[in-house]
Amino acid sequence: MKRFDAKQMPMTAAAISMIAAPLFLVASALVSPQLKSDEGAQIGVIAAHATRWYWFTLLLLIGSILLIPALFGIAALLHERSPRLANIGGGLAILGSLVAIGDVMSQFVSWQMAANGADRQQMAALLHRFDTAAGVGVVFSVGGLAVLVGVILLTIGLIRTRIAPAWAAVGLSAATLLNVVAFSSASAAGVAVSWVVLLVAMGYIGRGLLARAPGTLMV
Repeated sequence: MKRFDAKQMPMTAAAISMIAAPLFLVASALVSPQLKSDEGAQIGVIAAHATRWYWFTLLLLIGSILLIPALFGIAALLHERSPRLANIGGGLAILGSLVAIGDVMSQFVSWQMAANGADRQQMAALLHRFDTAAGVGVVFSVGGLAVLVGVILLTIGLIRTRIAPAWAAVGLSAATLLNVVAFSSASAAGVAVSWVVLLVAMGYIGRGLLARAPGTLMV
């Protein structure tokens, strides 16, 4: 019987999160109704597809939460060979992901804005004020920039140390960049593609970590 090693539990949990997080995110894209850049149009879409919007938000929230241990795991893999990139890249990526969780939670508010009995015009105006508020925009912009720069630094570290194949490491950055652009332009198709790319790249790293002892090369 194989001896139980408690020290491997955190990395095993991280590896599972690397697979589970993008799976939930892909599922959120599959149930997502159309995304709109116009607040009034988006309220109308949510009202017409309230259940789908709820499940889209819930699945997106679960996937976003699971990204935190997944990113911790990637940074931990990198830390022994490139501690500076691991600390800075991992810290920025996790900071940006925490901001993203707050952004996702706000979609539950949008879900209730479109509920029966709410004044559609007033709710659209309120949503527009929220979306265009400078104080809110700064927080989300910093969060998006942090996660993008952080993941790029992790990608550089993974390639330099040969901990993961170059294509998988680049896939992390490509998925993050595409996701930021897609959400900013309200492209549901782009968001879906970004999550699929993340699933392929991060899922591969997580699967390799589950199959091999921590610290061994995946190339």
